[in-house]
Amino acid sequence: MKHIQEQEQGLLLSHDREQQQMGVLAGENRAGTSAEEIAVSFRNHMTHSVGRPLESSSMIDKYHALSAAVRDRLMDQWLETIQTYRQKDVRVLSFLSAEYLLGPHLQNDLLNLDLTPQTEQALKSLGLDLTAIAVEEPEPGGVLS
Repeated sequence: MKHIQEQEQGLLLSHDREQQQMGVLAGENRAGTSAEEIAVSFRNHMTHSVGRPLESSSMIDKYHALSAAVRDRLMDQWLETIQTYRQKDVRVLSFLSAEYLLGPHLQNDLLNLDLTPQTEQALKSLGLDLTAIAVEEPEPGGVLS
């Protein structure tokens, strides 16, 4: 049994090395804003968050990987904001209404991060289209299929 586990571990490590050589794991900057950095992050999320190779993934898989890559960039700025609020002892007032549902977030987040052109370029370099991926986003409050 131990011998089989060692063989499986060896296969996994070999696979990781192959991915590193392909640039899938190496050099990821989760806060990076260049097209190259976004492309690397997208491929990494395809492998490690979605768990599928890009070549055999569905459009919804691609949407999930892209959303995770965008979320990485959002979180860095969100954490900076929280830190600033705490340092300046800012009070925050929030209002939540069940009648107010936001529309799709992916393209809005890219716009607010000023990353739409870089993301389009990153996806184009991988043979993908941002608009085709963005239409996969479910409406907030809608039924998941």
